[in-house]
Amino acid sequence: MSTKEQYWKYSLIAIIIGLGIILFRQIAPFMGGLLGALTIYILVRKQMMYLSDKRKMKRSIAATLITAEAILCFLVPLGLVVWLAVVNL
Repeated sequence: MSTKEQYWKYSLIAIIIGLGIILFRQIAPFMGGLLGALTIYILVRKQMMYLSDKRKMKRSIAATLITAEAILCFLVPLGLVVWLAVVNL
């Protein structure tokens, strides 16, 4: 490989790494929400498969049902615990 080709190769690698760092810094504030959404997805994935495949339920109805379940079973109790902790401080 010639010197010019190596120069272009290393320049391209530096540009890709630089853009990756910039992109990560811009996305960092949203990482908490993305990780929370991924956690909820992992928790309810089997239920979605069960409702849509085994019960032959429409996917939109199953998604609505699972969303309501996620709100009632995960988010409301978590919100109440946080509220209780803040009030007692």
